Amino acid sequence: MGSASKKFWKVAGYDGMQQIFEKTLPESSLSEDQMIELLQRLAARHLTPNEIVRASLRPNSKEYAPLLEVHRQARTAPSDRFTIMVGENPHYAASIWTEGEQSA
Repeated sequence: MGSASKKFWKVAGYDGMQQIFEKTLPESSLSEDQMIELLQRLAARHLTPNEIVRASLRPNSKEYAPLLEVHRQARTAPSDRFTIMVGENPHYAASIWTEGEQSA
């Protein structure tokens, strides 16, 4: 019965260490670039309009603020998973899981 394992995105938001949001989506529903856009939209909800403008400027701009920068945590061991993070505090993270994995 060699059926392929289903994969999904696990999206979570944190304010400090407290989880404030969680959603799972089929992996096929969003590309990595689309997931980054989603995380940036979620993180932007916690910013002022001026902070959103400053975070949207070119990084070499004098007024630029890295409030919506994308951080990727690469796998360094087989037990690690690739994670995309956006925001400071609160911040949002997304990673790909396989059905049946323990999401601790």
